[in-house]
Amino acid sequence: MRDEDLDWEIYHILVAGEKYPVRKIIDICGVEKEDVLKSLTRLEKNCLIEIYQETQDDGSPLVCARVLSLHETIFRNQIRCVTNSDNSPVIVENGVIKENPNYKR
Repeated sequence: MRDEDLDWEIYHILVAGEKYPVRKIIDICGVEKEDVLKSLTRLEKNCLIEIYQETQDDGSPLVCARVLSLHETIFRNQIRCVTNSDNSPVIVENGVIKENPNYKR
């Protein structure tokens, strides 16, 4: 299966519900875990979904994914464009806001 086809399939799975545990997405797709994780990463990088961790009732972590709203998608794309530029005084790395070492005052 092509990467684009898997991305499209996973996106449509996520659109059908509020959130899905990553384990369930892997079961539904019937493809290798690594392929699903790569697809989820691509979708998140393109600001279409969010991958997050929540705590279950028994205290164990559960990794889930959900589709971003249109407003969230636009906002995240704008932030990414601003913060991934040498013209910005800050950058975002792994969700952490840092001083941009390439910024020229």
